[in-house]
Amino acid sequence: MTDEVKPAENPLVSTIKQDLGAKVVDVTSLRPRRFVLTATPETYRDVIKYAQEKLDCYHLSLINGIDTRTNFEVVYHFWSDRKGMFSVRVVLPHDKPSIRSVVDIVPAAILYEREVHDLFGIEFPGHPDMRRLLLNEDWPEGEHPLRKDWKMDEKKFYGGVKGATGGEKVA
Repeated sequence: MTDEVKPAENPLVSTIKQDLGAKVVDVTSLRPRRFVLTATPETYRDVIKYAQEKLDCYHLSLINGIDTRTNFEVVYHFWSDRKGMFSVRVVLPHDKPSIRSVVDIVPAAILYEREVHDLFGIEFPGHPDMRRLLLNEDWPEGEHPLRKDWKMDEKKFYGGVKGATGGEKVA
């Protein structure tokens, strides 16, 4: 019988877990210099501030939304030249996805939050300018094309004309 040997935990993971304690649900290192910190909707802002101040993560590379069918996830991807890529992951309920904007602490989030709102319908209370970013101004309210349950309604989008591709109506 052989004992299974687990790989050693990245020392930075141990430090992050110790520093943040209950503010993180999980911290993993996918590979050297690539980390995922899972936080709650109540603690993610503290985790982001920690990443900025203690991990030197001032470059926000991307915010992406994920629809898992049961939940939504918002993932903030930060880069540190010294330590690598850090993603702060937050799970939101599918029935009312809302998470406070981080524009006040990460100004670069201003466009990314608008994009995630357009495509997934996730609300960002406190955002200073939630105008549409990617979708047309005449795009129907409540229609978010990257949601897994979204279906194209030709009547709503193209006036019900088969073969129409938007823009002008086919007679």
